[in-house]
Amino acid sequence: MTVWPAEQVKLVNLDCYNIIEWEGGTHFIGNDMDRYGARVSTKIQEYDEETKRGMSASKTMYQLHGYPGLDADARYLLSRITEKIKYTLRW
Repeated sequence: MTVWPAEQVKLVNLDCYNIIEWEGGTHFIGNDMDRYGARVSTKIQEYDEETKRGMSASKTMYQLHGYPGLDADARYLLSRITEKIKYTLRW
């Protein structure tokens, strides 16, 4: 699995996305449409539900496309990052 440092990416387009709550914050998770793999954000700092656009703590903008859900890659990533912590799907 490739890890993309947040400072290298300024806009992330996600489909098959969800918003999860863990480690005291909310995070975007989904399929990175431009880099073809699952991605999870740093904590969400702001989010506009109407435009489905938000910014994470790393100042990366996330644009959500389509409807909430999680594909196989995102489910795998979610299982790897949450092995020791509890999470809650927001949608």
